[in-house]
Amino acid sequence: MSTNVSNFNAVNDQPSTPPPGNQHAPGPGTHAGDAPEQELIPVEVRDHAIYQLVLYLGTLLSVPCDIIHLAQLLSLVAGKMSLPIHLDIVTGSLGADLLFTSRILQLEKFGRIDTTSDLRRGEVERFRGFAVLLIRGSHPRLFREATELTTQIFNELHSIPSVWRISDSSPRFGGVGPALTLMADQTPRDFTGFGTAFGTAPQVIQANNLRAIIEPLPIQPKYECPFQEALKAEMKPENKMIAERLLLIVTVVREMLTNKESPAIATIDDYRCLRSLLTKLPVVGPDVAISPQALETAEILQDYIGQENYQCPVPDLSNTGHKWFDRRTAQQLSGKCYNTAKAYINEMIDAGLVITSDEEGPRGRGIKQHYRFLAPTQRFAAANPFEALPSAEEIAAVCKDVLQS
Repeated sequence: MSTNVSNFNAVNDQPSTPPPGNQHAPGPGTHAGDAPEQELIPVEVRDHAIYQLVLYLGTLLSVPCDIIHLAQLLSLVAGKMSLPIHLDIVTGSLGADLLFTSRILQLEKFGRIDTTSDLRRGEVERFRGFAVLLIRGSHPRLFREATELTTQIFNELHSIPSVWRISDSSPRFGGVGPALTLMADQTPRDFTGFGTAFGTAPQVIQANNLRAIIEPLPIQPKYECPFQEALKAEMKPENKMIAERLLLIVTVVREMLTNKESPAIATIDDYRCLRSLLTKLPVVGPDVAISPQALETAEILQDYIGQENYQCPVPDLSNTGHKWFDRRTAQQLSGKCYNTAKAYINEMIDAGLVITSDEEGPRGRGIKQHYRFLAPTQRFAAANPFEALPSAEEIAAVCKDVLQS
């Protein structure tokens, strides 16, 4: 059921019935159908109590739950607790991910924001208990403005929702505060069953198991972390906020799933689960502005060009090596039309991944343009900032006495 108030849409969950049948059909997406289940979710998460959420979420989505889906669910829980973790998801399967998102958002109230006016109106209305604000993906600044607004809400009468942007293009402006940009195509996914689940009449899936976990969660709960002093890492303050909030969520949800009456106290297993989740997320830094399709083409090109027997020198630029490529090569390897391959190369140039032969030195008019990667061995997903977190084993060694007491 949805209620529209001046284009600011409040959506409430409602009872539903499961879909008939158990058929599976291959779905769309770069990695659809080719990812073993054990690759979709890190083993440390599968060994933890919160893996129950993954199983419930897979039933809700009617496809195997992957790390992007799990990140969305935990972000929704964070918004429910008024401890938001914002997500900017860049995907090459936009239609599929928007459909998945619509099902996940059945679990809690959310608002749809299409314009800056909607955002300001929602601020006045104190977001009415929303767990998530879903931002129009094509708006150039709305994600940044919405995330910035959530850092300024301190009144207990407000909800502080997580902000989501789902798009097939990289953001022009990154989020403010605890925000993650995720490249969905850079992680294993499996859309088996997507065609059956979404290709016929719209179906509303039973989600009582997940709602039973989410609804009782308190606003801004407290928890104890015996190894708090050991959680030191060279990271941006916003990333430290994300790690701290997710550790709290993992701890509180684990306590609820195991039916413990004791206060929420973080364990080393909670931290191991949290760190594995964060380090496996396809996080992209704000300095990498390139679409997932162009990013995939860049990786295919680099793998091909990096072969030992690949030779493509430019005669008047012999001092620059023999690992050049042209647009036709990019077209053939990407499987796209010539103009699309050209657009991808231009994105690589704008992102600082590729240099043109014209930039290397003066050349005559009418000479064919060539390109080469500035760093032949680099990978294009930015280094995951959460790798700086100490390992669970390091914390256990440092805090041995505290953990035994």
